Amino acid sequence: MNGVLLLIFSAFVFTSKTNSEKTTPNLEEIVIGRCHYFVHALFPNLYIPKTQSKDCKKLWKLLTPAFYGKDKTTEKDLKPFFDYALEGAKPLKDRALFWSRTREYAAIFNQHFPQYSTVSQMLPGYLLEGLTFCGDAKIKNDFSNKECPEWESKEGHPLYTFWSVASKRFADAASGKITIMVNGSTNAPAYDQKSILRAIEIPAIDGSKVSSAVISVYLTHDSYKQIFKNYHYCDSPDVKDLINALTKKLGKNKVTCEENPDIVHHLNCVFNPTLHGCDAKINPK
Repeated sequence: MNGVLLLIFSAFVFTSKTNSEKTTPNLEEIVIGRCHYFVHALFPNLYIPKTQSKDCKKLWKLLTPAFYGKDKTTEKDLKPFFDYALEGAKPLKDRALFWSRTREYAAIFNQHFPQYSTVSQMLPGYLLEGLTFCGDAKIKNDFSNKECPEWESKEGHPLYTFWSVASKRFADAASGKITIMVNGSTNAPAYDQKSILRAIEIPAIDGSKVSSAVISVYLTHDSYKQIFKNYHYCDSPDVKDLINALTKKLGKNKVTCEENPDIVHHLNCVFNPTLHGCDAKINPK
């Protein structure tokens, strides 16, 4: 199969946190600890060549100036950190897995199919996945001790800026086959105008390096059309927008679409055996 875009008809609906939180306690210890684990135990051969080591304390020192003493963070602020973190990283050929509105599901999918890599499996994303952090113009040598601003897709927002840069670098590193996972079982747009997928990642994909994309939305049977009649399919307007965006990047006949492929349906059935069509998949007669 070529690069895959999976439109999920999942029993799970995932939403982002909207409540404000303070900077995660013991952030330095967590980040440096994660760095050592990533570099020396988790992905030493897959992502970082054996000859390329990372100084985890140096990474922390390169990260903090982007936030210390600042209410807003820019891409320029983060450049030294990302340049060092990704120096020597291996290309993401045939591995890149993009997602939108399916954060937890993409993580589960990746656990079962480790041939794919998400932005959170690149070193920068791995270090800060699930953590909260922001600066304060009045605090020069530490992160803010107040509640960080709620997630907003706007310039200068600390979390959005970090993940925008991480996603842009991830998309630029993608080559060969790509996978894009979006949530079909929601009334919200599958290809949202405000999503990082649409605003950052798709524009950053290098069409000269990415060979093709298959948009797979495999339906278990026709009753899905009735149950999820307001949800998203290959012929839904927002999915067509995604098809068109990828076609502009990759060229004609490089993007196709099918609904809810077996690889996704099997995983859905594991977590929800009562899903339509799962009985035949799990207990074949």
